[in-house]
Amino acid sequence: PAKKPEQPAPKPTRPAYTILSDLPAACAGVLEAPAPSPLPAAALTPNIPLPPLAPWPEIGPVPQPRPAG
Repeated sequence: PAKKPEQPAPKPTRPAYTILSDLPAACAGVLEAPAPSPLPAAALTPNIPLPPLAPWPEIGPVPQPRPAG
């Protein structure tokens, strides 16, 4: 019976975290990375440990307009 009154305490703190973790969890559910990623693309690229901004330079620099000199 002592556990009952203890539940309402972590209730207000749990809902807030559950909601934030629920969003990434749905996408990361398929992967084994339940970490709260700010970028959804990170979850899609489990092969790359770095964010989607890191692999960009690896693929190649954006084709910049050559100077009409």
